Parts: sequence; structure tokens; C-alpha cells
Amino acid sequence: MESSLTAAGLLADIVGVAFIGFAFLRRDARTLLEQAQIKWDYSPEVLSALCEQKADNIIGIGFLFVGFVLQLLAAFGWDLAGFSDTVIFAAILFAFIAAIVVRGKLIQRYETQAKSLVSPPSQR
Repeated sequence: MESSLTAAGLLADIVGVAFIGFAFLRRDARTLLEQAQIKWDYSPEVLSALCEQKADNIIGIGFLFVGFVLQLLAAFGWDLAGFSDTVIFAAILFAFIAAIVVRGKLIQRYETQAKSLVSPPSQR
């Protein structure tokens, strides 16, 4: 079972790296050009992109942390003899699906927080 725990940790690390990589690699040239345009006020496109990056990075780092902890536990001989490999990998799959749902909520939360900090046009 030690190898199952190590494999589960590595899978969690892969998911974490995918989230972090996705935060930076999903932008195409058109999106980058739109974000680079000069705005009179703050750029909603850049704000949205930064909120998405923050959410992706938080989720990715969480998966990396869990993955490294699982590998560390396996290295110290801890095993999951009471659980089948299927249950372990199903739990990681469930966490991945939950992370996708949480990602949308985090993006909305960060955008709302950031927009609340913008002063009304009359006070600028």
C-alpha cells in the first residue's frame, strides 16, 4: 500500500501543477493584447485574469501540499491498508471536481472584493 499512497501523492501533485500551470498558460495572444490595452480606469479584463490566477494558484498549491504530505507519510511507512486503491484515487478525483467548483466561487469572491475597493467616479 505504500506505493499506492506515493502514487496518490504524485497524482495530487500533478493536479496541483496543472492548476498552477493553467493559471499562466491559458492566455492566447488575443487575450494578452486585450489585457495590455490602456484604460482610463482599472482594466476589468486584467482584474478578472488576476482573480482567476489567484484562485488557480491557491487550489494548485493546496493540491501540491496534500501530495507532498501523502508522499512523506508513505516514506515514513504509513499505509492505507484499510482502503483500496480505487477509494484513494476516487477521493482525489472527487477533490479535483470539488476544486473546479470552488474555483468559480473563489474567482467571484476575489472580483467582488477587488471591485469594492474601487472608489466611485465622483471621488476620483
